[in-house]
Amino acid sequence: GFFDRAGAWTIVLTRSLACSMPEAVVCLAGLAGMRLTTFVLALTLGSVPTGFVYAGIGAGWAEEPVLALVASWVLPIATLPIALYVMRRRSRA
Repeated sequence: GFFDRAGAWTIVLTRSLACSMPEAVVCLAGLAGMRLTTFVLALTLGSVPTGFVYAGIGAGWAEEPVLALVASWVLPIATLPIALYVMRRRSRA
């Protein structure tokens, strides 16, 4: 039921998070039988912007690798509450 209501948004919002949460969500989507087209679209919408953000961090702070590393570590932690809030709202709708 959860992946029918909020599965796509869950995948999109968790792609930038740290640790193994994005992988766990993807595995659960497969176990729940999420449609392949919805899954691929959500995965793309979550992964491509995340890749560009991290590439921009690396390119922008190439002269300051410690700052780039800290930003890459803090960014997912800072976005976690937002992702959890949106996932909760979508699952209730």
